Amino acid sequence: MSNGRPRLKLPTDLKDKLVGFQRRVWSIKLTEAVCIAILLTTISYLVIFASDRIGETSVFLRSTALAVGLFGWLVWVPLMLYRWVFRHRRLEDVARLLASEKPLIGDHLLGVIELSQNAGDKNASPALCQAAIEQVADDTREIDFLQFVPNPRHVARIITGGICCLLALGAFLTPGAGPNAMARWAKPLANIQRYTFAQLAQVPDELVVPIGESFAFNVPLSEETVWKPSSGKARFRSQSVVTTTRDGNRYTFEIPPQNEAGSLTLKIGDARHTIAVQPKPRPELTGILANVDLPDYLGYPLQQKDVRGGSVSIVKGSHASFEAKASRELREASINGAEDQVTLQGDTIKSPRVLVDETDDQQFTWTDVDGLSARAPFNLKIRPIDDRAPTIQCANLPAEKVILDEDVLTFEISSADDFGVRTVGVEWSGVEDFRRNPVPEKGEFVLTGGSHQHTSLEAQGTFGAKNLGIKPQPIDFRVYTEDYMPGRERVYSPTCRLYVLDREQHMIWITEKLHEWERQALEVRDQEERLFETNQELRGMSPDELNSESNRRKIARQAAAERANARRLGDLTISGEQLITEALRNDEFNVVTLEKWAKMLAVLKKLSQKDMPSVANLLGQAANAPASGGASSPSAPQVVDVEQGARQDPDDSENEKKDDDGSANSGSTSPGPPLGLPSTTLASKSQPGSGSCPAGQKMDQAVEEQEALLAEFNAIMSDLAKLLQELQGSTFVKRLKAAARSELSLAASLHDRLENSFGDDSTLLTKADQVLLRSLYVKQSDTATDVRLIQEDLAAYFERTQQSKFKTVHDEMKETKVVSSFKQMSTAAKENLSGETIAQAEYWSDQLDRWAEILVGPG
Repeated sequence: MSNGRPRLKLPTDLKDKLVGFQRRVWSIKLTEAVCIAILLTTISYLVIFASDRIGETSVFLRSTALAVGLFGWLVWVPLMLYRWVFRHRRLEDVARLLASEKPLIGDHLLGVIELSQNAGDKNASPALCQAAIEQVADDTREIDFLQFVPNPRHVARIITGGICCLLALGAFLTPGAGPNAMARWAKPLANIQRYTFAQLAQVPDELVVPIGESFAFNVPLSEETVWKPSSGKARFRSQSVVTTTRDGNRYTFEIPPQNEAGSLTLKIGDARHTIAVQPKPRPELTGILANVDLPDYLGYPLQQKDVRGGSVSIVKGSHASFEAKASRELREASINGAEDQVTLQGDTIKSPRVLVDETDDQQFTWTDVDGLSARAPFNLKIRPIDDRAPTIQCANLPAEKVILDEDVLTFEISSADDFGVRTVGVEWSGVEDFRRNPVPEKGEFVLTGGSHQHTSLEAQGTFGAKNLGIKPQPIDFRVYTEDYMPGRERVYSPTCRLYVLDREQHMIWITEKLHEWERQALEVRDQEERLFETNQELRGMSPDELNSESNRRKIARQAAAERANARRLGDLTISGEQLITEALRNDEFNVVTLEKWAKMLAVLKKLSQKDMPSVANLLGQAANAPASGGASSPSAPQVVDVEQGARQDPDDSENEKKDDDGSANSGSTSPGPPLGLPSTTLASKSQPGSGSCPAGQKMDQAVEEQEALLAEFNAIMSDLAKLLQELQGSTFVKRLKAAARSELSLAASLHDRLENSFGDDSTLLTKADQVLLRSLYVKQSDTATDVRLIQEDLAAYFERTQQSKFKTVHDEMKETKVVSSFKQMSTAAKENLSGETIAQAEYWSDQLDRWAEILVGPG
């Protein structure tokens, strides 16, 4: 009871039916909620699984899928609990739920429930209320409340959820893919790689390729791959798709040239990969240096050479290393395929040190930090070269030269070497002669020294025989140079043969040259006389004969021969002037004699440069003169107007004028016909060619000029003959005194060297003494020959000059049998009869001096 009234109770069966309906609603709605949660979870997982099969699932999609999966459990199920359980926990809530489906029943049930809870009218009769409750209970006893559960979908949801669970379970149990999809679904923010059946290996996320070049991109399959698609696709940005077929476990894509950065998308089966492609220029070598350590003997510090040209020449025996600099930082580099000895520092490649002894190639390859390599390796060719021998050149040093022993020969030297000239000097030696000079003298001296840095050296050299103590003799003279290479032989200039003479020998040599010069001049004079004779013959011909073609050619040949003879005489005057210059160096020559000779040469030069060319020009004009007047020439005397041009027609006059002009232009000095009043003379035929035709007139002038120059030529040659006779006479004195000195030298050599061996058997002497005796024998034999020639020349000279003193000396030499005595002395010297030989040599030395004194005279 409550408040004094008895409490009303619902019938037990009605209450049980309401409670049963309540629990049924709870179970169905909770089942539906759980199925919805399961459905959301499995569907979100399946979405990730399926998405991963198509391609890379984004983090957003994965996060959304997880949120949907969790929404069922964290939001939907609690919401359903609140709606169907918490809000229907009381019987009146259940009655209201029934009222929503069956309003009449629901309202009755709600009313009796409220009556039972004393919620109704307080003045109402409890019995009536209880009766009403019972009445409602009776009315609803046959009604099944369970059929009024609102919208029961649990069966369909259980079936749907079961199917999804089975699908999700199947997906999860898929090897590799299921657990991977679950992990990626459960951890959307985690960096979990998508599992694919086609597994790719070593695919980069970024790729640097050479700009503007097509490139091949290899995509290998992993060993764990389940699927090996037959083909694959790649696409750069929005360009055309590149398709390739599988080659083994590899796909090779040929991508066209690219100039801009972009993404390269790969599709191989279910595998998807995006690569960021960055085109860049290939790394290039911006410079390469060779560090060359030359051989020690050269004395040079470390040398650096720029070898970007691809080849370098290095001296054999050097050590070299190479340093290459690239356009950007490098990752790896090799030389000839080897990386272990290569030093890599950023963008610099340093090679190991190598010995240069034969031709070698250094092949440089490199790869930068982006993986780009050079288009082609850099090949460096190393050419070992020998340390070249030095070179030497000499100026003002002829192949042969005659000099006085007191003269100093001056010459210019230029020497060069690639690594420095060490020394420049002079070597000289006497000319070896088995008989006269078996052991020639030798000597050398240094002109100048260089250094490692002097790759070229210029100097002025001098050579004086007397200063070096060299006796008059022929010597071979040459300049040498040396560099720093150990064991290298000297490099020499061409050998110069110097004939070193004393004053007397030089005078004799000049005189002999003058005689030779005279013979050549006489040949020119004789040739001129022969030409003159031929010209006279041509001059005596009639006009008809002169006008013939054969004689005109003969005249032309005469003109050419005259010019050639003039050139020959000109060459002779030049050589004569050189002889005078050579003679002026010797004080033994009389200056007055040389001045006479120079004046004679001046006259001969005039003949060669003026007179003889004038004759040649006149002959040339005669050869080319017009033919006229020959056929009508009368044989009887007639009156002739000899005024110039009166005998010729206008054409002949004009041609003659041209000839005269040509003669003047050619340098002829012969005057033309004299000008004056016309005269009438009686012409005769005493000179058939003279003045009868233009050719004859020119021949007349040529013969007259040639006759004059021959007269002058003969006068010069006569004076020259006298001059040479005077010179030859003076040379006899020099030659006799030279023979006298030779005898004294013979006596001195025997006395100084063999004083203690007089009369000993020559075979018992030392080898050096035997060599000395042999050289003295040869020297005395040569003196005997010289004396014989002097005797013969004296006889010839007397025949030309008839000077008694030359006959006196010649007769005494013949009577004393000096030549025979000298030959006997040479044999005695060879047999070491030294005492007798010394006495004879001293006697004959005095005798030769006496003869020379007899011949001493002016000149």
